[in-house]
Amino acid sequence: RAKETIGEMDVRPSDFLKHLKEPVAGTRSAIRAADYMETTLSLLKKKLLRIVKGKFNITDVLSRKQKEIISKATGCDYQIRSIRCPRSSIYRTITGECNNRKHYYFGASNHGYARWLPAEYEDGVSLPRGLTEGKLYNGFPLPLVRKVSNEIIHTANENVTEDQERSLIFMQWGQWVDHDLDLAPFTTTKIDHKEVHCETSCTFEPPCFPIKIPPHDPRIKNPNTCMPFVRTAPVCNARTFVREQINAITSFLDASMVYGSEVPLAKSLRNQTNQLGLMALNQNFTDAGLGLLPFENKSQSLCLFTNKIMNIPCFKAGDARATENLGLTAIHTLFVREHNRLAIELKKLNPCWDGEKLYQEARKIIGAMTQDPNGTKPGGIDPLLRGLLVDHAKLMKQNQMVIEELQERLFEQVEIIGLDLAALNLQRGRDHGLPGYNAWRQFCGLSQPRNLAELSEVLRNRKLAKKFMDLYGTPDNIDIWIGAMAEPFVPNGRVGPLLACIIGSQFRKLRDGDRFWWENPGVFTPQQRRALSSSSLPRVLCDNTRIREVPRDVFRVNRYPEDFVNCRMIDRLDLSPWRQRSN
Repeated sequence: RAKETIGEMDVRPSDFLKHLKEPVAGTRSAIRAADYMETTLSLLKKKLLRIVKGKFNITDVLSRKQKEIISKATGCDYQIRSIRCPRSSIYRTITGECNNRKHYYFGASNHGYARWLPAEYEDGVSLPRGLTEGKLYNGFPLPLVRKVSNEIIHTANENVTEDQERSLIFMQWGQWVDHDLDLAPFTTTKIDHKEVHCETSCTFEPPCFPIKIPPHDPRIKNPNTCMPFVRTAPVCNARTFVREQINAITSFLDASMVYGSEVPLAKSLRNQTNQLGLMALNQNFTDAGLGLLPFENKSQSLCLFTNKIMNIPCFKAGDARATENLGLTAIHTLFVREHNRLAIELKKLNPCWDGEKLYQEARKIIGAMTQDPNGTKPGGIDPLLRGLLVDHAKLMKQNQMVIEELQERLFEQVEIIGLDLAALNLQRGRDHGLPGYNAWRQFCGLSQPRNLAELSEVLRNRKLAKKFMDLYGTPDNIDIWIGAMAEPFVPNGRVGPLLACIIGSQFRKLRDGDRFWWENPGVFTPQQRRALSSSSLPRVLCDNTRIREVPRDVFRVNRYPEDFVNCRMIDRLDLSPWRQRSN
């Protein structure tokens, strides 16, 4: 719907967000089945309310046989059907299926996220936390997310403190990796029907969960206005029927943002004009002879409406968010070029290899580069990349969490209210039924503050702790995102103890739960692993741009020229271990 209607009016900030998260292809089919399931349960509960007294969960009154019938009728049984995995495969599937031989769908695209703690929904099944105004949680109502954003998050652009150790590419690589792991698309339920418009509606009517504006908001003066918010799409959960969210992409570090997470998309991103295993490049423009990302379907591109005079569509990549910001687009471009460079070099080493073999081997190497922390040592895209190498990252401070540009003007267009990234993040946590701050502290084996004094000690900031207590009433209710962000850094880190635990646990699972992890025996030969351990992001920059001087550690703040070396000083990736020996 977003793509059908954007030409009828000025583009709204919510249209940009919808464009980035709109489900397509297999994702759309999976969501439709889950939506049918949820709608069926909702209708059944309404009917049962007439005859069943008191509160109840619909999932508790249905028999196993009834649940099976509902699953079959809604199409959920097809979404969670068993498939036969090949006994041996040296390459990942595009969808991530069959990585785990016992549970073929673990980490696969269009399946649910893993839950480390049980969901906490308002009705125990699907309704978001904080939906009913005034409802008490642990004795206190949840504050409006926009109010939390205004009182704790807001940082004027001119008050930003630069990180004296980390470069801007440190942030950009973090977003790059995140876009390899998760994409929570919007639900499509009722979006296609004219009676519901989440862009303008200020009432909760699925899938709309609008962000209400508190009194005396510093920017938005109309009390009847709200910020649009569409709930994350559900996924079929025939086991418990409790709402779970769909991940539209693979959950592995597999460079899916380069290659896609569905087979039709992956095929469309390849150069089909030859058998060289190359990725498709832009046919209209080049970067002074170097390749650029191809354009997406011109008639459906939101970018056509951001600058109607230029008439240029958005770029097309393995992830729909490739044009979210220029730095991200530059990294996407860099790795498509690197794939093609690798495929060409591998063809020189192995003239007998066909296009599929060249594509898969280059893809495998790009995946290893994404996984290997040593391999990413701490007018075109070159100026953007130079800026990422030299500019400082923003330092996360307790009184400078999110800059004004993101908190007040996300995707802002002239005369149209921009979105609030912090409020969106907080609302998303409630939409997903994420438990509060102390539940996660307990999960990580950390202390759970119970009052102002204890929270002040954890945050080492009494003024900030008091703001939290005034807003939430109890540390138990603090939204996980803002609570974790507020903690002081662990030694040599850029996050506090809670995020260090959560992120550390996540990356351990990414490594240990991936059959194709680059260090696992049999994935690469010992000689190939040694070669990969010397690969680096600076070398990728040297090989795929006209940049000729780079820092050895791109993630640290570097000063030009003293911290830069000539590209000749940066080790090349030795591809000789990929030469196929004749029998």
